[in-house]
Amino acid sequence: MNNESDKRRMFMTKNEIELADRILGYYKAGWQDKHRRGLFDLWENVESYWEGAPRAKDADSPNSNVNFVHPNVEGQVALLMEQSVNLVIEPATPSAQPYADYVKILLEWVKDKNKMRRKIDQHERRREKFGTGIFRVLFDPDAIGNYGLPVIETCNPAYVFPDPAITDIYKIQQGEFIIETLNKPISWARGQFGAKVASQITTGYDPIGNYIFDEDEGGGDSYLHIMAWIRTDGKLRLVQVSGNGILLEDSFRVNGGESFYPSVQFPYFFTPLYVREGTVWAKGDAELLLNLQDLVDELDDQIRINARLSGNPQRLVDVSSNIDVDKWTNESGLIIPTSNIDGAKYLQPPSMPSYPLERRVMALQFERQMVTRFADQMTGNKSATHTTATEAAGLLAQGEVVISHKKALLQETLSEVFEYCLKLMKEYYTNEKMFRLTDGGFVWLKASSLKEVPIMDDVAYNVDQSMRPTGKLGEAEFDIRVKIGGEDEELKKELYRSSMPQVYGYVRKKTAKNS
Repeated sequence: MNNESDKRRMFMTKNEIELADRILGYYKAGWQDKHRRGLFDLWENVESYWEGAPRAKDADSPNSNVNFVHPNVEGQVALLMEQSVNLVIEPATPSAQPYADYVKILLEWVKDKNKMRRKIDQHERRREKFGTGIFRVLFDPDAIGNYGLPVIETCNPAYVFPDPAITDIYKIQQGEFIIETLNKPISWARGQFGAKVASQITTGYDPIGNYIFDEDEGGGDSYLHIMAWIRTDGKLRLVQVSGNGILLEDSFRVNGGESFYPSVQFPYFFTPLYVREGTVWAKGDAELLLNLQDLVDELDDQIRINARLSGNPQRLVDVSSNIDVDKWTNESGLIIPTSNIDGAKYLQPPSMPSYPLERRVMALQFERQMVTRFADQMTGNKSATHTTATEAAGLLAQGEVVISHKKALLQETLSEVFEYCLKLMKEYYTNEKMFRLTDGGFVWLKASSLKEVPIMDDVAYNVDQSMRPTGKLGEAEFDIRVKIGGEDEELKKELYRSSMPQVYGYVRKKTAKNS
């Protein structure tokens, strides 16, 4: 960025330039790690196969495509997201017990406002295709009439770059940074950061050394926006820069050296499918099917090419028959002058061998289900083979185990997501708001009240289950458990106002005292 540095000195300080270049260095390190592993090409192939447009072959190839990558991915996504998402709030201490239902009201509201079905649908589709699903949680202070909302979004793993020094997907919080890149129009930057800053952004430029847009694709007004999450002095810091190294915003500069965020935790939550050793990037079901898809398409090509050749076989023509071979075409109703009606005949081609057809059946009916452990019956389709009732039940049970395993990992990630949402609500919900109950009633709640609740005597509670205040105030801590589907009786409890008089009374009393 030496050339750019000369330009940036006109409106950026030396420290700002160094910070922006540091962020670009992080981005290049994360990008190179993915490039070295071949992930960009792999994920591009996966997306192409999912869409039913595998790699182009030669001009004479039939380019067959029996797309079973797409139904396999979408069938599992449908099973994973069709069930309800339920929240179970478990108090971490006796002091938090009276406020568990209060917290559930708050988090159910966040869940509904974030339209979690569509978020899980997108997350699981990316996990099936690319091996890794990612949630990001940010607090939007302008949402819900400026009341604010923890906003849960899914991220494309191609645009998220954790610290490459971390090789365990469950330890990304130990990294030095996490970066996410987005394509943004200049008009958005102008509205967010001002016309002066936006005028310095180079459109379409990627610091890797490429232009990420073609002019014909409308890239003239778009630029690479880099969001970098780093830690400074034990505090979480968000630095936003453009692809050409213009510092757009620094959360420390905005907040006077203080963090806007309630913890040092990166607001990204990863869910793997099949964990790879030595990298945070897992393996997806779609990747497992690519070679099999190529095999089936190649066999289909062979069958179709054979049919074409058999339908237009070679011809033997007697030179004394006076047949003009240049005029003998495949045109229907063609009149062919000849002096010898037996002066021409077709050369009989060999018959199509049976083994390509048999190999194709093997790939579609057996290998496809073996590779993904996902049987036809799981999507309601009739089995392609003759299956007994016992065998069908076994296939269904195997498929359910696969779905249950994937669901279990998703539930744990969602639990972390909602625990982080609760942290944001405790930090920023400092005013009362009316929330609707399941019985149609309403209640006034303030999440920041949970940071100062009466601390109970744990020893007394352990002896006789009594709630004896110690006279001290502390934060109510909870363990959030997400359950997708199921018949847990705890999930069936209705939230009625009459069941929580102690909570309501304390919250209103506490609010009045604070005000």
